[in-house]
Amino acid sequence: MSTTPKNLPKRTRILVKDLLFQEKHHLTDTQIDIMSYIFNAFTWAMKIDGYMVLTNKKITDDMPQIGQKTLEASLKELENKGLIDKNIVKVPNWNNARVRGIKISSEGMEYNGSLYSPSHLAITNAFQERIKELEELLKRKEPQIESETEVLAPKDETIEEKEENKTIDSEIKEDFIKSIRNRFILTSEPICNMVDGWQPESTFYINSYGQLSSTSPTKECEQIKSPMAVNKFWTWLFQNQNRVGTIVDLKKMREKIIKLNQKYRDKKIKINNTTLWISEIVPMNQGFSLKVRYEHGEVAVISNKENKPVVYGYNALEKFICKLL
Repeated sequence: MSTTPKNLPKRTRILVKDLLFQEKHHLTDTQIDIMSYIFNAFTWAMKIDGYMVLTNKKITDDMPQIGQKTLEASLKELENKGLIDKNIVKVPNWNNARVRGIKISSEGMEYNGSLYSPSHLAITNAFQERIKELEELLKRKEPQIESETEVLAPKDETIEEKEENKTIDSEIKEDFIKSIRNRFILTSEPICNMVDGWQPESTFYINSYGQLSSTSPTKECEQIKSPMAVNKFWTWLFQNQNRVGTIVDLKKMREKIIKLNQKYRDKKIKINNTTLWISEIVPMNQGFSLKVRYEHGEVAVISNKENKPVVYGYNALEKFICKLL
């Protein structure tokens, strides 16, 4: 009876080869093995500044059939073809040891590991299809037009209709959250910063366990464990989807705020024949909002009909103020 050898190499992951990707980029069998290994490493490798920490020892332990020289030559060829990017990173957990980090480029992200996990494109397409499906369902619930001039008066929603609408909204939000998790766990890139309720410098990520994390202004990274905080973040991001993948340059933002306030603070303006004074210009989302002061001292933010602060771009805000002076 055969026995299992005890000295088999400890291989922690499997390879899923994209043969079409191999043909497109003219990769050898060894190069496609390494490319598929790197793609697979998204789910478990330590990440520093978006780079996966993949030492030669770890790779050759998992793929002992590949020698050191062959590994280095293959990595260099993948980099030359624009499929990966290499950089030296410091690893705090290893006493700030400087090791090689690897990041997959946008072209390399075309690699299809669908037998292991859905590609970014597949996730996005599925998300868009789900949105269309739910939008169609919402359209069918809208009141129908009886004629060109007369529209049916909207009826009060029944309890069942209210519950159905809540379910639809919840499903759209959940699909959105899933798509963001799947997208950013692969790239290790930050989702956004400057989120309402957190310090502006706090930057948000999806960690290697698929959980929401953030870095503090002091660059300390930790997983957000409070369910209320997690829900607060996803609700904000769902309402501000234009912020996905955008990191606001806070230094430039502060410089612009200082400049605007120096130029316009305490200026007298008129809105709808009411005399007001500019109290302060504050950062809001990716732009700026305008606080005004009434004659009796009350301060308010200029808002829209839905009572939400109006957000202006830098040039748009100046033009708006100039019209009111």
